[in-house]
Amino acid sequence: MSNMYRSTEDRRIRRTKRMLQQALAKLMSQKEFKDITVKDITDLADLNRSTFYLHYQDTYDLLEKVENEMIGRFEEMVDDYHSTPNNFSVYKIVDQAFDYLEENMEICRPLFLSNTNSPFLEKLMNVIIEKGFTRQKEVRGDVDPEKLDYQLQFLAYGIVGALRKWFREEGYLSKEQIVNLLDQMITGVMEI
Repeated sequence: MSNMYRSTEDRRIRRTKRMLQQALAKLMSQKEFKDITVKDITDLADLNRSTFYLHYQDTYDLLEKVENEMIGRFEEMVDDYHSTPNNFSVYKIVDQAFDYLEENMEICRPLFLSNTNSPFLEKLMNVIIEKGFTRQKEVRGDVDPEKLDYQLQFLAYGIVGALRKWFREEGYLSKEQIVNLLDQMITGVMEI
């Protein structure tokens, strides 16, 4: 009986956190993050401030946890991807990433487009660089680390820039088009 109660509680906690995250996302699309208060978030989510403080210390803590969850998910996608020396295509991982972005559009768009000094985009670029370096060493073995670092820096900034443009233009390119385009660009750079 206590297990049944526990899983109901877990579901409620997840729902509450999701409501707070959605409220934060909506507010971030309306004003600067620094101007968002806990009261703004709880009013929009129709929750009590004490409920907020059960899960987060402040708005910065909420934002950091949202960012870390997203970064963790992207790291998992990269870790699950396996290329071969004959196949550098990253289509599968880019496709999965865009599925995730579309499913979480309400929070992803403001994170990618925010002018806040959030470390989110920097963390994402570091995932691309670090995981890319590890993957390329596994696949190719004898990579020139300096050249690879330049390639991955170029890709990290290019991918983030393309994602920001895609969010800004509200999906002017379809998911399929942007996935194909990014796959071609990434593959082209890595084959140099």
